[in-house]
Order: sequence, then C-alpha cells, then structure tokens
Amino acid sequence: MILTEVIEHMSQDEAKQLIHQICAHVDFDNFIITTPNADFNRYYELSDFRHDDHKWEMGEESFKQWMRDVIKETNLHAEFVAVGDGVNNIQTT
Repeated sequence: MILTEVIEHMSQDEAKQLIHQICAHVDFDNFIITTPNADFNRYYELSDFRHDDHKWEMGEESFKQWMRDVIKETNLHAEFVAVGDGVNNIQTT
C-alpha cells in the first residue's frame, strides 16, 4: 500500500481516520506513507507550505511523533526513512 503526498491535503484528524480505515479494510504487507518534510522548506526559500492546498506540513520529529500517536491504536510497526533530495542531511520527504 502506498499513500504518497496525500495526507497533508486533509486535516490531521481526517488523515488519521484514513490511515485507520486502510488498516482495517485493506490487506497489505507494507504501508508506505510520504509527506513533505517542513524542515526542508527553508531550502526552497519558503515561509509557508509548499502548495496552497496543503492543510499542514510537519518537520521530521513532529511527523514521527504524530505517526506514533496515529498507529498506537493499530498493529503497525513504524520505520521512518527520509527520502528525496537532501541538504545538510535534511531530505525533502
């Protein structure tokens, strides 16, 4: 299951509900979720979100904590991997 660059387009509560719904109704071996890393936005010289239709963007540590809170009610095991171009060990996603 791949959910890439989707959840930032909905509220955090809606994103959590979507993840829970997928976990409850879809049989998968791996579930990959990507979202923009707000820590990287400074390298784009942005003071706001990357796209006007984003409801939120989190930095790496905030996203990790949010995901841990989301999956604590599931059987999921999380592994966090930064992907994309990088500057100073900070990746885009």
